[in-house]
Amino acid sequence: MYRQAFIVSTIVAIISTSAPGTNKLVSVLAKHRVWMQKGLTWEHIEAAPDPQETYAHGLVLYFAADGKFGMFSYNVVRNGKRMGLDEGDGGRIFSGSWTLENDAIKISYRLVDAYKLILPEEQQPQVPGPVEERAISIIHLKSMKDTSAAELVLDRQTFQAAPAIRESSLRDFLQVYDRQKGK
Repeated sequence: MYRQAFIVSTIVAIISTSAPGTNKLVSVLAKHRVWMQKGLTWEHIEAAPDPQETYAHGLVLYFAADGKFGMFSYNVVRNGKRMGLDEGDGGRIFSGSWTLENDAIKISYRLVDAYKLILPEEQQPQVPGPVEERAISIIHLKSMKDTSAAELVLDRQTFQAAPAIRESSLRDFLQVYDRQKGK
C-alpha cells in the first residue's frame, strides 16, 4: 500500500513540474512500465511440455517509477498470455536511469551483466560497460486516455507495451546488481 502511494505521489509530482510535452510521456509510462521490441519472430520450443510455449530473442525495456531504467537482451518466453525472460539461455542486462526531457525519454545506462554469451574471446563485452545515453520517442499515441496503440522508438527499433511481462521480475534483476555495487 505504501509503495503504491509513493508511486502515485511521484507521478503526480513529475506531472505537476513537467513541461506540457512531457505529460503524455508521464501518462504512458505510468500505465506501461514494461515494453518489448516489436516484430519478434516467435519459435516453438523443442520438447516443451506445453505446445503453446514459444520464444523469441529481443529487447525488453523497464521504466521504474523512481527513475531506474533497465534494458534486457534475452530470450522471451511466451505461454498463452504469460511472458517472461528465459534466464537459463543467458543474455545481457543494462542498468541505469531515465528522465523526461521535452517530448523524449532520456536514458543513461551501462552493461552490468553478460551471461552465457557464446562469442570469441575478443568479442566478449566489457562488464561493466561504458555509460551510454540515448533518447526514446513516443509514436501512435491516440489520446491521453487511450494509450493502447502507443509505441516507443529507440535507435530505430519500435517497442510496444508488454503488460504480460511482470514488472517485479525485471525490478528484481536490477536490484541484484544494485546490491552488488553497494547502492
